[in-house]
Amino acid sequence: MTFYVFLRGCTRFLEHCALMVTVTDALHGAAGPFQQLNAEAIEQELGDMSRALYKLSKAFSEQPAPRNVADRVRRQMEKFKSYQALLNVICNPGIRERHWKKVNQLNVYCIE
Repeated sequence: MTFYVFLRGCTRFLEHCALMVTVTDALHGAAGPFQQLNAEAIEQELGDMSRALYKLSKAFSEQPAPRNVADRVRRQMEKFKSYQALLNVICNPGIRERHWKKVNQLNVYCIE
């Protein structure tokens, strides 16, 4: 085996590792009470992960299985991004208990 073949294999392995890390981060992202979430940090992480998944999708252009994983997770993240404005509002530290009570009066589900 030549050094070039070995290096190419290492590159492919690292791309697979990057995909696993990015997908794991996406699946175990923000969780917890709304008051403890940082909407700006979530928005930044979504952008970073989306860019990483786009690059990985291009890197796996000849490998359909990992490319499909990267594309599917990226589509799910894009769908989640449509809720970013709502997340910015409900994660606002200025929202007080009285605001949540008002929201709960208007909503079918109890939000805490």
